[in-house]
Order: sequence, then structure tokens, then C-alpha cells
Amino acid sequence: MNNFRQNERAYSVILLWNNYLRIFFLVLRDYMYNLPENSILKGFNLQSVTMTIRKFRMTCLI
Repeated sequence: MNNFRQNERAYSVILLWNNYLRIFFLVLRDYMYNLPENSILKGFNLQSVTMTIRKFRMTCLI
């Protein structure tokens, strides 16, 4: 009986993670589809972001 409870708990955890991942990927997919007309990313430039990350890494190394 105890083993059955453990299996049930593990199964519920797996289902919970499955739901979280499904929601995450649905949101990600919608976000990627709406990327060209996304108002948040109007002034967004990937190159500038990579440059700032690179600068931040350099300052951390020094």
C-alpha cells in the first residue's frame, strides 16, 4: 500500500511538471509567433544585448 502511495505521488509530480512545461512552451510559441509586431521588442536589438553581456563578462573577469 505504501509503495502504491509513493507511485501515486511520483505520478502526480510528473503530471504537474508536464503541465508546467506545456504552459511554458505554449507561451514561448505564442511569443515567437508575435515577435515581429511585439510592442515590447520594438527597440530591441540582439546585437546590443550580446555586447552588454560580453562587457559584463569582461568586467566580472577583471
